[in-house]
Amino acid sequence: MPPTLDPIANSRGLGATSHSRTSPPRRRRKEMRRRAVEDWGQRSSPPEKATILKQYELIRGEITTSLQIQQQILGFGIATIGLLAGAAFVGKNQPFRSDLLVVFLPLISYLAVTIWFSEVMRMFRAGGFLLTLEKKLDKHGDGALEWEFTVARSRLGQPGRNAYFALDPDRLRLFAVTTLFFTLSAESIMLGWEKASLFARAFAISAGVLAMIVLRLLFRLRIHQWDAVLEFDPGMRGVEPEVRVLRGCQHFFGRFQQVIGRNRQRESLSLS
Repeated sequence: MPPTLDPIANSRGLGATSHSRTSPPRRRRKEMRRRAVEDWGQRSSPPEKATILKQYELIRGEITTSLQIQQQILGFGIATIGLLAGAAFVGKNQPFRSDLLVVFLPLISYLAVTIWFSEVMRMFRAGGFLLTLEKKLDKHGDGALEWEFTVARSRLGQPGRNAYFALDPDRLRLFAVTTLFFTLSAESIMLGWEKASLFARAFAISAGVLAMIVLRLLFRLRIHQWDAVLEFDPGMRGVEPEVRVLRGCQHFFGRFQQVIGRNRQRESLSLS
């Protein structure tokens, strides 16, 4: 027997039909998708050595492409920041100059460093996958490829030291580029702060805080990826600081909505 269809009226008053069924909760759907992906990833045939080598070559090419895109993003960001800075100092309109220095120039800086950072994390993810391919090749009797293992050992082999320089040049690059863009943003905000409006100041501070949280979350992806490759228990890390910040923001907005709802109820009772 065909399922019963219930009419649903849309915003224009026309009739529509839909199946009368309830969808599972969001967490349940996420769990179902995760299990489906795990089932899809199971392989019944062993990998061939030639296929692994070809895959290694392709992923290495993706890393090279990612490096080229990173250079293009940095060049575009610096050129755009220079163009906006020149327009701000050449222009005679003070509000226009303040908006460029406090709003648009920092926003371009945050956007450029976020896109660049995402590309760097994509490169690191490809490197972690190459590490697993090197292990598979070793199981097939070919242990010659060990570049990613050497890089990982140099990064993780000194637990008591901060590998910013010779031990981890990639981390030095992350630190240098992020500091550069945030310094440019801070200097731009300081130059236009005095004549900027209250909205521009609030927007500049909010955008900076949001950019730092996003970059922190992206950097944590690198740690999660290494944990997945090394089969490390993520429960041993505890709760990250950015997760605590997000939970605190959610709690704050929840309490704020409750206060607004109570005020509306009091106003409705007073009017009645």
